[in-house]
Amino acid sequence: MKKLLAGILMAAMLLSLAAFSVAGAQTAEAADEAEEDPLSEIAAIYFAGAAQPISREDGSEDPADTVIYLYQDGSYRQYVMVEGAAGLYGEGEYSIDGSFTEKGSVLTLRRDKKSAEGIAAGDKDSSHEYVIGEPGFIRIYPEPVIGQEVSIPEEYADELIVKTGEDDLLVSVYEKASVEAAAAEGMEDAESAGWLFSIGKVTAEELHAMLCQDMSGREVIAKDVEGNFYICYHPTDVQLVREDGGYTEEVLAHWGELNEWAASARTAFVNNNDGLLPVTYDNSDPAMALSRAAWEDGASYEIRTLEYAQHGSLAPAGVDAAPYVERLIRDAKYEYVDTEETPDGEYIVLAFPEEDLRYDFFLGGDYVRRTDDDGSIEQLYRVTLGGGDSPSAVLREWAKDLAAANGLS
Repeated sequence: MKKLLAGILMAAMLLSLAAFSVAGAQTAEAADEAEEDPLSEIAAIYFAGAAQPISREDGSEDPADTVIYLYQDGSYRQYVMVEGAAGLYGEGEYSIDGSFTEKGSVLTLRRDKKSAEGIAAGDKDSSHEYVIGEPGFIRIYPEPVIGQEVSIPEEYADELIVKTGEDDLLVSVYEKASVEAAAAEGMEDAESAGWLFSIGKVTAEELHAMLCQDMSGREVIAKDVEGNFYICYHPTDVQLVREDGGYTEEVLAHWGELNEWAASARTAFVNNNDGLLPVTYDNSDPAMALSRAAWEDGASYEIRTLEYAQHGSLAPAGVDAAPYVERLIRDAKYEYVDTEETPDGEYIVLAFPEEDLRYDFFLGGDYVRRTDDDGSIEQLYRVTLGGGDSPSAVLREWAKDLAAANGLS
């Protein structure tokens, strides 16, 4: 059973399929009867993030990650992850209106038994549908293969150059006419002219280092089942090249069309790979500061709130900032707005004393204000978080965690 729980935990954390070893994929009841290769009994395994409501003793509910095992005999088992532990949520029969690998196919679970084990709330004798390939629902067995191809519209097929495996990038796309014009003009690196975009893969550690700095020209677009992240690299200036007199209105208009397609191609790349989970990270000034608090070695920060004002500033005290920072920047948007929108009232302060910098998270709203300690710079941001929380609510939880770590009540 311990091997089963370890396997499910790894899946829920979007780690590699290696967690689902022959032993790890067995269920407790099936282990004694398992054949030499228990994986042969499994048709597919899917992961869905925050897909199941878990009721707690106080009546509140939290969404939990879920892992669904589909067996060759048409039965299924669904497990949920709660506070690092896996629990059997429900079981029954399933059907699918297409195939396990076909995007858009509908997987229907017919639950005839709820195995809550004291942590899950749900009904039995019910039916639930999942659309394979939709954001947040991905196959983790059989292990998907991430493609390196970009779908090129037929009308652009003769105009573009697609390169794979170049400079540790999965794929790069260039406009052929620019490459040819650059070569005719004798430009250095003519082969890189007309660059439209590239897609690369980085580890979580590499991404965290990126997020601490300005990521102009780089955008996070997806995450895979092994915990790697996919980055779309794009120009920050015009890459169009033509020989003298070649910059006509027609050429410029078509260049604009190619760039519009390039912007959509990154989304298509994610959608065409069923092993990718769409994800973005904000990289505004507040997001970079938050990232440094979580992932930069030696970063110094403190939180100040009226609730603990009598104790002064709350120091990190060994608390891992990453879970809070993830909630504050993943699938989030920090929009720069006029300071005239600055709300009145109380706020929680996230300060970086060594940088003479602080961020005020206004309570009950979606505004964050950056202020230098000397008041010389003031910027206001309207924030939308992917999880639906308010920024100040996340800061309040973070502050309580720091207070507990500092021995405060």
